[in-house]
Amino acid sequence: DAVAGIGICFAPDCTKNISQKLELDGEFSLSNNYAELKAIIVALETMLRNHFKKVKCFSDSNYAIKALNYTVKRWQQNNWLNSRKKPVHHKTLFKKILNLVKKFTSVQFIHVYARKIEYTNVIADQLAKKAVYTVDHMKSKVDSMTPEQIIENYIRERRRLQRIEEEYKY
Repeated sequence: DAVAGIGICFAPDCTKNISQKLELDGEFSLSNNYAELKAIIVALETMLRNHFKKVKCFSDSNYAIKALNYTVKRWQQNNWLNSRKKPVHHKTLFKKILNLVKKFTSVQFIHVYARKIEYTNVIADQLAKKAVYTVDHMKSKVDSMTPEQIIENYIRERRRLQRIEEEYKY
């Protein structure tokens, strides 16, 4: 069973940061691209509710950022068909984003690299994981592991968190 969550970081320790588990909506399966687009929608809706007029939206999703900055214009001109003359996947999500964008005076979509440590991107990633990996989910995951796998997983995760923590010190 696929699970997906979104994490939106407006600023470190911001009370408006969002950690939300996604549910199937009937139109799309849960995927990383779906989650990235939903995160952009939720972020823009939140910014609107808080009366922002200018927005810079950072995402590590190459798919979403390239599509919103370049490809979506061509899709619109081609009646929402891609270069292979097939219907654009996630069309309704892209249309929703474009409708939200119209409500701001300025919106920039900026790509950040997931592999480079960008503090707010790391926080957003942690928020997304927090939304998905509930105690029940982790318990069911652990229940299917051998004791050795549990220990290995714990050590690996602890080392990963230590590396991230050490990188923030500099």
